[in-house]
Amino acid sequence: MRKLCCLLLCLLGSGLAQELHVIGTGSVVGLYYPVGGAVSFIVNNAEPDLILTVKVTAGSVTNLEALQRGDISFALVQSDVLLEMSSSESSDLPEVQALMGLHAEPLHLVCRKDAGVKELRDIANKRVNVGDEGSGVLETVRAVLSAYRLDETKDFSALHYSPRDAPTLLAQGELDCFFFTVRIGGAAIHATASLIDIDLIAFDGPELMGLMRENPYYSFVTVPANTYEGVNQSVTLVGVKAFLVVSSGLPDDLAYRVVKALLDSFETLKQTYPVLETVEKETLLDGLGISLHPGAERAYREAGLLP
Repeated sequence: MRKLCCLLLCLLGSGLAQELHVIGTGSVVGLYYPVGGAVSFIVNNAEPDLILTVKVTAGSVTNLEALQRGDISFALVQSDVLLEMSSSESSDLPEVQALMGLHAEPLHLVCRKDAGVKELRDIANKRVNVGDEGSGVLETVRAVLSAYRLDETKDFSALHYSPRDAPTLLAQGELDCFFFTVRIGGAAIHATASLIDIDLIAFDGPELMGLMRENPYYSFVTVPANTYEGVNQSVTLVGVKAFLVVSSGLPDDLAYRVVKALLDSFETLKQTYPVLETVEKETLLDGLGISLHPGAERAYREAGLLP
């Protein structure tokens, strides 16, 4: 914070007017924090009069609430949370509009091998970390549990530790399993597998078919065999997509400049963080269940990505 204040003072002293905007991200051990850093890195280099900075948060739900209060200008949000909260009749959120879709986020259920969990229903009576209150992880977990008719208040011991702490707690025997929304090959899962023997639990039962039909923002993702130490077979997971979103009140020119900067340096963006390596321009708007911000739409049209 001291460094940021000094930077702002220097800029004011130099007479260069700069706009400071905050991106709501997530936990420092999750995906959103480094992805937000990648976005800010690209934009800050392309637009000298803009400063985008990242903020650690509890995740998607918290980010949308912060947009409502005007505490942040940009938010990284899971597609399921985005659509559910923005379409809720009881929601007080301002209209949320999309700038860009980013990476896929499969839900992992990681268990100690000695816990004896081989399928989701086996978590009965186990100690399971379901994610922070206010996180997108928890929202996805609850959707999957509902599809399987599992009740977090009755069927198992649901705990709400930070994703940062869950791998250590699992290794120490304080947890039997933890849920985590993270890219395939995520560092937290690798670290856990290096400490203890684990099982990665598949989400491929017929119970999920209804969830998929009613919520097209979910999709199946396959984790290749040997992605994680000791997991020698491919495993099917269910996942969502991350979106960069804003309030509809964000000025069109600002939205345009941010999206244009990201599109112009798209290959650099992909190289900035591993989870972005598989993102393609042609799929940025796939799964878009809300309106596109007019400023972003202009940038996509100029790039030939919209008719």
